[in-house]
Amino acid sequence: MAEVRRTKASRWRDPRLAGGILLVAISAVAGGYLVRGPEMVPVYRASGTVMPGTVISEAELSVAEVPADVAVAYLGPNDGKDEERITAVLAPGEFVPVGSLAQERTDGNVLVVPLLSAAPGTLAKGSHAQVWRVRQGQPAGVESSAELVADDVLIVAVDTPEMMMDQSTAEIRVRDDQISPILAVLGSQDGIVLVEGALP
Repeated sequence: MAEVRRTKASRWRDPRLAGGILLVAISAVAGGYLVRGPEMVPVYRASGTVMPGTVISEAELSVAEVPADVAVAYLGPNDGKDEERITAVLAPGEFVPVGSLAQERTDGNVLVVPLLSAAPGTLAKGSHAQVWRVRQGQPAGVESSAELVADDVLIVAVDTPEMMMDQSTAEIRVRDDQISPILAVLGSQDGIVLVEGALP
């Protein structure tokens, strides 16, 4: 019987057995990491179209979990920048890049303009458009003409009336240098037409 006990005790001192136990332990730790996956970090994602100048705390944003190595490029609720402003259009589903923020008010303002003709149906919030002036009330024999007033504005909203005789309007975000030319059109008898896309 004493010889049997010595044989069992010697097995625990076998280096092959110790190495096997260590290998099993390492495999268990690695397997647990693979099941758990990488560290996840919360970041902001646009729930709807977000316009430039919008304060983070007032923007239409939700929170999504992404891997930590991806999250470094985007803003999240733990970054402490909820009072800063977004400087670029964010489409629904887009994350907020850390480089798209400003502490001060961004250049530009919002105007509501009546339209001479209905805006294209493809123009939606966040779309780029051109503003054209169509001259009206020309003397007899003088053809109407059109000229570009603003080469690139952002659409905030387009109101298309149900009645054909009612006038369409558009809410547009313009740069500071575009405000005066557009207001000059509004103060005349001329009309405004929106054309989809910005000039290169």
